[in-house]
Amino acid sequence: MRNVTQPARAGISLLALLVAAATLGGCGGNPAAPVDPSVLPSMDLMLAEKSLGSATAVNTITELSSFTCPHCADFYVSTFPQLKLDYIDKSLVRFVFVNSPRDQGPDLNTSLDLAASMLARCAGDRYFDAVAAIFASQGSWYGASDTQPLESVMRQFGMSQPVIDACKASTTLRDGILRMKQDALQQYNYQYVPTFIVNGTQLVGDQPLPVIVALFH
Repeated sequence: MRNVTQPARAGISLLALLVAAATLGGCGGNPAAPVDPSVLPSMDLMLAEKSLGSATAVNTITELSSFTCPHCADFYVSTFPQLKLDYIDKSLVRFVFVNSPRDQGPDLNTSLDLAASMLARCAGDRYFDAVAAIFASQGSWYGASDTQPLESVMRQFGMSQPVIDACKASTTLRDGILRMKQDALQQYNYQYVPTFIVNGTQLVGDQPLPVIVALFH
């Protein structure tokens, strides 16, 4: 395909060039399909605090976590299921998950952590199912050159492409997640992920369950 910036041959009219430029709509590709934000859950739901367990549980764990953090994935895959079974599901613990993406650039192809945080929140009521799917598949998308492998994970999870596209395009969602991260940094003054706040005590790193349980009431 000829680059539209090259000089026209003498036999090509100005009108033909204008028609060609309108048809191409840009350099070498079709225009991006418009996104429909109405396919997303409400912004209030997507930006709400994400928690599991009874609101009246005597113990509270807040995890500050990143989807591109291998130690965060290890905790969620190896330790969290037992924590949920023995304590969260029995109303002994309220577990709060806070997204703390380690990248925050406007291009999601180079900000996969932020992209994953956005896509998880676009799962609506299935947020924690999405978190599990993203962490379990971390090796398949982390380090990729764009969001396509991550999008493939979300399609396998059950998210439609229109939802994925609208989710990625939502600057309101992106800004809301980054604002929550900033609020958490100010509140907890943490430097690393994962960081756990267990009944007010800060634990840094992928902790075994007995260490966490030792801080329960």
